Amino acid sequence: MKNKTTIVFAEDGRYAYAIGYIRALENRLLTAQIMSQLLEAEDEESLFRMLHGTEYGVESVEALEQKCREELSGVIHLVKELSVDFLLTELLTMKYDFYNIKTLLKAKYSPKEVEPYLFDVGNLDQEELRYAIVEGKTRDIPEHFRDAISKAQTEFEETPELSVIDIVLDKEFVNTFHSVSCQYGKRFFIEYLELFADLSNIEIFLRVHNQGRDRDFLQKVLLDHGNLEKDLFFRPVEEFASRVETDFSHLVKEGLDYWKRDGSPVRFEKLADEHLLGFLKSTKHIVFGPEVLFAYLVIKEKEFKSVRTIVSGKIDGVPVDMIRERITFS
Repeated sequence: MKNKTTIVFAEDGRYAYAIGYIRALENRLLTAQIMSQLLEAEDEESLFRMLHGTEYGVESVEALEQKCREELSGVIHLVKELSVDFLLTELLTMKYDFYNIKTLLKAKYSPKEVEPYLFDVGNLDQEELRYAIVEGKTRDIPEHFRDAISKAQTEFEETPELSVIDIVLDKEFVNTFHSVSCQYGKRFFIEYLELFADLSNIEIFLRVHNQGRDRDFLQKVLLDHGNLEKDLFFRPVEEFASRVETDFSHLVKEGLDYWKRDGSPVRFEKLADEHLLGFLKSTKHIVFGPEVLFAYLVIKEKEFKSVRTIVSGKIDGVPVDMIRERITFS
């Protein structure tokens, strides 16, 4: 395992206005208290009445889904406008380019006639991307995206399962994010990616064991660029937690204990989300710097996900404790 480093934030005065703007928006993030109140709403009417006191004021689950998409697009457009570095803009939007590629490829190979929902916030124009994938003419797509599309198509032809597209493109996203982070040269983004890969790999490890998949499948789905050595994931589950030596070792032990007892990785997934959120919140010490834009975007994404989970869970009658296990409080 690589040695852990301490991030040193270098102030960048070009982001003075941007950070002031983001700090004001951070005051509007939903608090843990508001999330708890939503969880404890007595009925559907009370739930939507509470939502009207927030930016999520809608009347139905369907309207909430649309609202969250619109709000997310708005946040991404905002941080893109506030960015003054091309590489930062790429890091902010890359996830959505890969999402659009996944969606279009799966629509291309799916037997169902569905109109895919695409985000219009990436670096790639969605209509040009749609044409490139549908017609198979990717020459004008940037090389790293072109290579990712080619790898996903090749793997799908060998193993015609839509999940293969997710596996390939998830790995390509991590590889591309790492490459661009190294070019950008700010340690925060590299450490974020390393932590993301480690936590994701532990979740993958638990899910693969849950599904009874073999060693070859695990090798195929594990992400690169984490600090945890890959060999660790091929040891027996009973040994795994004791061999993870990081600042989140205690989370691994707790998550594994829950998994052994209940057969579900959901507890670790929540703990992992909270740990990643804590890392992102280290940006509160920054006066001026691009890291704040990225952190705000990811925190906002998690807020959207939590609100959708609460509302759909409450309406479907899911017990409050079960919903609470699946959301992250900011």
